[in-house]
Amino acid sequence: MVLWDGRLDNRVCLGAQLRDSLGDGRCSSPDIVLAAYSKWGRDALARLVGDFAFVLWGPDERTVLLARVFTGVRPLYYRVCDGQVLWSSELEAFLRAGEHGSALAIDDEYARAFLTANPDAERTPYSGVIAVPPGKGVVIRFGRVFHCAGWQPDAGATIHFSRDTEYQEQFFLIFRQAVEDRLRVAGGVWSELSGGLDSSSIVCMADDILRRQSGYADFNTISYLSEPMSPGDEIVYMDAVADRIGNRGYRLSERDYPAFFPADPVPFLSRPVSVVGRHLRVAQALEEHGAKILLSGHGGDAIMWSTTRICPYFADLLAEFRLGSLHKALAAYSTYGARSYWNLLWHDAIGPLISGLRRPRLAPWICMPHSMPAPASPTDTTLPRGNRPSQQAAYALLRDAINVCCLHRVRTCGPADASYPFLDRRLVQFMLAVPFDQKFRPGATRWLHRAALAGVLPEAIRTRKSKASGQGFACRSINREWAQLRALFGDEPRATLRGYVRASPLNEALERARRGLAVDSLALIRTIAIETWLRNVETGAPRVVRNTASDSVWARLGPRVLIGKGWENSGEATAGPQRTWRYVE
Repeated sequence: MVLWDGRLDNRVCLGAQLRDSLGDGRCSSPDIVLAAYSKWGRDALARLVGDFAFVLWGPDERTVLLARVFTGVRPLYYRVCDGQVLWSSELEAFLRAGEHGSALAIDDEYARAFLTANPDAERTPYSGVIAVPPGKGVVIRFGRVFHCAGWQPDAGATIHFSRDTEYQEQFFLIFRQAVEDRLRVAGGVWSELSGGLDSSSIVCMADDILRRQSGYADFNTISYLSEPMSPGDEIVYMDAVADRIGNRGYRLSERDYPAFFPADPVPFLSRPVSVVGRHLRVAQALEEHGAKILLSGHGGDAIMWSTTRICPYFADLLAEFRLGSLHKALAAYSTYGARSYWNLLWHDAIGPLISGLRRPRLAPWICMPHSMPAPASPTDTTLPRGNRPSQQAAYALLRDAINVCCLHRVRTCGPADASYPFLDRRLVQFMLAVPFDQKFRPGATRWLHRAALAGVLPEAIRTRKSKASGQGFACRSINREWAQLRALFGDEPRATLRGYVRASPLNEALERARRGLAVDSLALIRTIAIETWLRNVETGAPRVVRNTASDSVWARLGPRVLIGKGWENSGEATAGPQRTWRYVE
């Protein structure tokens, strides 16, 4: 048996390979997954392409397998306690189904990691509740829990073409397929449109697909508007895309919603959510228009190397002792940029080989125990470490992007699922395998991306060099909601009592932000989210409920939730559309 939540993109390919098991009739995605597992066992995990999470019961091995796509975009959690195993696609289920009425404890390390960078993908806000690692499977057999491999990028793969145009053609085809697969859903598809290179690429490619073919879902865009004439105002670029596709889409002004304190009572959130007011407002709009998928350009910066950091390339050349190539590269980049030849050599070529990845600077109000590992440490990721400095840096960026994906899915913030075309496994593998100079050249970040989408993107966006910042939005939101923030942090801040932050530096940062001065806006927004969530847990968390009528897990969480207890389906009905699972020797 299989409990399936997701989209399978390579159904045709798998169906052809499994024709003996499936026959010639039309088969659903769960049917294909079961047939693949029957033929290849756990090796089937690496063959599945798409966005998915599933739980599979293998009666021959008496084994439960929990698996999740490598981006972590579809959630799946489990808990082992007192000889029992519970799993669910929603954290609320564990709060409602505590063992013997015991409450779950907050994981302090998760909270601190949320403030400093991004929590490890396997962590959840609650001790004892574990997320299935992205790109892996969790096997549970006779009370024992261990991991099995799924799909991961091949660190040793390389791609070399003789001409730049060949890279561009291949990128175009793979990116087009990544967008097209996400348009094949029942219901509407919306896409975020910020005016940046990533979101604009998705929207323009989707429009090109819809103009050439029919039979796809209804498509629309949603944009978040800043104050007119502010540094973050991207309306000119949004209008350029709107003119290209002939649709202005749905536009949400920052004055249309309170960022941190929604006017209505905030529903219980199972995890901290940054800018919760926007999340709830977007969820309302998606639900009103019947949208099932929200596309996002998140991940584009990570795999396209949208940064002026070129040190990994120099460090590669030095590590491989290609001194002639290193000299030419240093001369070229120093001629174009503002830094000298020797500065680049020391800081960008020699420095990474000596110091490796550095621990990020913390905001002055955040407390970090010395025993806690650096958030940027590559040893905490399920991805390969990489063989060269450029690979190590690329995997670190990819890991951070995946961890952000794992943070975004919150059931109370709407029924629509987020999806990230730039984190499609085919595109990720391609970009990790191409030579570094296809990503970055003197004076041209994201070189391959810009060149491949010529004619699809408006020129104003394809050639833009600037990038919007959230600094202004954070300052304006803090100023508008100053009274609520002072009340929130003035009455024994829970984050201070738990040792996450220092009160005095935090108050100074809030005051600076209110006045529009420079501050670590991302850390400040996340600090507000942690404090709001801690108070929300105190007052609004579902009570731990044990259904005394039977030994079943109780949760009314909607028809798409994967929820189970034990290892075998007993067939009992529950309060929702799920089935009850209980342990059987």
